Amino acid sequence: MKILTVFATGLTIGGVAQVGINMAECLHEAGHESWIYLHNDTTVDVMYKESFNKLRLYNQNPIKKMFSLHKPPKEFDLIIYHCGRKSYRDVPKFDGHRILFHHTEDTGLQSYFVDKIKVERIFFVSNWAKRHFLKGENLENKINKNGASVEDAWIEARTWDDSKFGVQYPPINKRNFDRRIRYNLNSCGQLLKKVKVGGDWFSDWFEFLTKDLSKIIPMDIKIDSIKTVQQKRDFWNGNDAVIWVSTTKESFGLNLHEAVFCGCVPIIYHKNDATQEIAGDSGAGCFFDTRDELIEIINNLKQDPSEVERHSELSLKVTEQLLYENWYKTFMEKVKDITGNV
Repeated sequence: MKILTVFATGLTIGGVAQVGINMAECLHEAGHESWIYLHNDTTVDVMYKESFNKLRLYNQNPIKKMFSLHKPPKEFDLIIYHCGRKSYRDVPKFDGHRILFHHTEDTGLQSYFVDKIKVERIFFVSNWAKRHFLKGENLENKINKNGASVEDAWIEARTWDDSKFGVQYPPINKRNFDRRIRYNLNSCGQLLKKVKVGGDWFSDWFEFLTKDLSKIIPMDIKIDSIKTVQQKRDFWNGNDAVIWVSTTKESFGLNLHEAVFCGCVPIIYHKNDATQEIAGDSGAGCFFDTRDELIEIINNLKQDPSEVERHSELSLKVTEQLLYENWYKTFMEKVKDITGNV
């Protein structure tokens, strides 16, 4: 199939960009003709240069000197829109079957996608994100291209038949990571964006993780410093667990799930968001509410390597199924149902 991925956000190192590129890469590797549409003012991080040299760019862009350009086909079988936080730029309405991936819980479904693009299906990147949207929470967020309320768009979309809504965990490209079982807990890591580390609450946790906890277990926390896929691969390959502490609620949590996909043991601050789903529902993760609980988890894992192995092996198994196999099986079945392609 000819599939076009359209971004309503800049391609900096962020969850929406990485998820969308991962999807486009996986579609390419599954044998589909995978295209990318970028806004003319889109900035693209160097991390995606390798990806874009494999994929096909639809439109000429200020980054055109970095990548090969291709003449697009007259029509596409499927157009996948990605809508992230505060994505209020107008994006073109392409002819063909249109679906939307809605990534964030704190921005309303943009009226543009409902009223103008008229997407046929909306996919959420977690069950939590779907529940959050369909409950009608966060209507106080009034962000769209004109600064007007998106409440009407939310209300309209929630009247749709439930068959229009779906949940699809994003894929993680196996080629980008080394996957292996951990047998001992020797080091822990976390990757974060600066936007997720503000405030006194995180500052206190950051000081605890880097000073107090690092006396018990080596801690490696990087904030906005991973610039290439290889650096990310090396980072998680060099750690045995991911300790996840963030100030924001995650609709998916890509950096966390990439670590778990590599076999790192997930050790997660307990909160009501999507970070609880895969690790929590499968039993692959350890959760904490207090610093004392975190210290106890670390000490227990250090003293019992069999538990490290169990959590790591389960992490590999569940992410293989949910973040890799399901993409090629269940999602493509949904696509065939939408497009009529066999």
